[in-house]
Amino acid sequence: MEREKKETPEKEGVPVRKSILRGIHYVAGILILAMGLTLNTKAGLGVSPIISLPYSISQLYALDFGNSTLCAYVVLVLVGASVYLNWRYAGNVAQTDKILGQATLVNENGNGVSVTEDTAAENDYFATARLSRKQARDSAISMLQEAEVDENATEEVCNEASQTLQVLAGYTVAESQIENLVTAKGYADCVVFMGTDSCSVVVDAGEDGLDATDVARIKDIVVNETQYTAGQIKIMEAD
Repeated sequence: MEREKKETPEKEGVPVRKSILRGIHYVAGILILAMGLTLNTKAGLGVSPIISLPYSISQLYALDFGNSTLCAYVVLVLVGASVYLNWRYAGNVAQTDKILGQATLVNENGNGVSVTEDTAAENDYFATARLSRKQARDSAISMLQEAEVDENATEEVCNEASQTLQVLAGYTVAESQIENLVTAKGYADCVVFMGTDSCSVVVDAGEDGLDATDVARIKDIVVNETQYTAGQIKIMEAD
């Protein structure tokens, strides 16, 4: 028994030492990588593809390169996390033979009675899409607000940032309005993505699907609520 007690701490200590070494190597690697990227950028040798976006933003809006890179990485992490959570949730739903929202009632004889309620399982795509849209837009708005109040930013940059903020705010209001109008026409759900030159509308049309009349009806709603032409509007049906 004494021999076993002596060996146990040694065996438990091995993974701890390995974890500490791995942590040291990881931190050292990050520092070396950050130093290499900084030297590469300061020397004017160019930037790697993954930091080309934050570098361009920092140059256009006179922002700190480090803060721009941090914001860009945060956006990537949030998008990656949302995709992973959506995939993980979809996998869990596929592995179970119960429907989300299904309950089993037990009567006085002890027999189970299955009861299925209306659920939002079919709307998972739309909830995820709205969340991703909100996260990406909030990140862009945060960076534009920093550029707008930056003391080193020129007047032209501040004006451009202010105009872009107004455009994004208009997108948010218009998207919500279009989604409400489309669902008011009897469609199960809808999500709208507005951009500079195009507008995409994803619709849950149910079992009947979308036909030419549905597409024309939805396009009319978007045209009446926005400045897009019919050719700039894409109507898609959710799978």
